[in-house]
Amino acid sequence: MIRKPEIMLLEESLHRRLGKYAFSEDYHYVQYGYDGEQMFKEKFPLSTSYIQLFNICLKHHQHHFEVDRMIITGESIYAFDVKSYHRTFHNEGGVWRKEGKSIKSPMGQYEQMKEGMQALMHYMGTHHNIVCKIIFIQPSFSIDQREADIVFFKEVKDIMCCIKNEKRVGKLEMEMKQYFEQIHKPISLYKQRPIFNMKDVTPGILCDVCGMKIDLGKGNGMYTKCSCCETRKSKEEWIRFALQEYQILVNRSINYTESVRWIGRAHRNLVKKVLEKHFNCTNGMYLFKN
Repeated sequence: MIRKPEIMLLEESLHRRLGKYAFSEDYHYVQYGYDGEQMFKEKFPLSTSYIQLFNICLKHHQHHFEVDRMIITGESIYAFDVKSYHRTFHNEGGVWRKEGKSIKSPMGQYEQMKEGMQALMHYMGTHHNIVCKIIFIQPSFSIDQREADIVFFKEVKDIMCCIKNEKRVGKLEMEMKQYFEQIHKPISLYKQRPIFNMKDVTPGILCDVCGMKIDLGKGNGMYTKCSCCETRKSKEEWIRFALQEYQILVNRSINYTESVRWIGRAHRNLVKKVLEKHFNCTNGMYLFKN
């Protein structure tokens, strides 16, 4: 599963819960990449015969790099850098241009990932093939001077067919997955938090789709529907998301008392259940399980 970056969760919560809030440039930058990664995953799914890791950040000696989507088969390890660029770019080496605007070429970042993966695989001593590619997932993307390892949208199907023809994973590949997860060191923009006052933030349960206040009611029914957009979730799901939002907003672990204050005393029993089920507890303080 691709987890939405915390900077996006934070700013989306502020947009719902503050009277006025404008998304930052960091938000739009991260959203652009996130949407492309989601598109790649949804349009080109894989069965459980293979292992997938998303947004895995690895460090090996001087190499520190991120793999947007890693696929492990019984024969190969595929490392993909995913880009969501649109329209035609002109390649001028270190700079790519379109419609009078310029961006830093993504190939430098890609080469760092490729070199890092090759060094890490050499260190691990694996006999798996290493395949690194930079995927441009938007069908409208093109470039006048193509570089090695660039894959256009219409070519992704060929890579996925190769993957699906390889051996399924076994015990060795599961151990490799565990190793990658152990050395994962997240790269985050989350420290660049917007400035806001919690006193101005609307508490309670708000719909994550339209922002409407959610009334869980007093009945024993398991599910509640948003009165505006009709999004339907269990009461436990509504509370879990609201508590996750609260933790992100305050940027620390949370306790039972303040959680009840945030959600409402009428639902204190469900709050306790959600905290115990979905959060890790240390000395009475709860932190959401990622």
